[in-house]
Amino acid sequence: MKCDDHLRAFIAIDISTIIREKITRFQKHMSEVGAHASWIKPINIHLTLTFLGDIPVQSLEIISDIMDDVSALHKSFTCEIKGVGYFGKGKSTRIIWIGFAGDLQGLVSVQMDLFRRIMTTGVHLDNKPFVPHLTIARINPRHHASNIVSLLQPYKENLFGNLSVKDLILYRSELGPNGPSYTEMHRSPLRL
Repeated sequence: MKCDDHLRAFIAIDISTIIREKITRFQKHMSEVGAHASWIKPINIHLTLTFLGDIPVQSLEIISDIMDDVSALHKSFTCEIKGVGYFGKGKSTRIIWIGFAGDLQGLVSVQMDLFRRIMTTGVHLDNKPFVPHLTIARINPRHHASNIVSLLQPYKENLFGNLSVKDLILYRSELGPNGPSYTEMHRSPLRL
């Protein structure tokens, strides 16, 4: 559904400049050693908490209010950005990701609270289990995913740093010929 009264949106946590730079260097290195994939633009790398899909523009205020309510209940926290992995097996491997480690209780609690509250608004949400990750590449089915998987093995415990999570961000996503572009629509600071 694409019309002026709807927009595509998601709620996310942004990453720091330092972590973004480390991921950029990792993507460049992997590309240089032969990992043929469609690497996500570093500016677009984020942790999606809740993908909202195409929502009515009038629901933005309700979603923003929910974000403010949730952020007022949760303290800021720190996550460890660690590990490289992939979704899919064998030839069906399609996504390369960087993971989250350590104490994830704060992260999971915020995500569950957001999810439950947004569900009450009538916005249809994907009910897949929440797996915190940063998508850094998509693998074209024509490329040999098994080669890429073997190139990732030495980095499965790679540490990218600690991320201090202070805000929940509502983004608008617009798909274009050069990939998606994201525009911040609302920001809710977590308690200090």
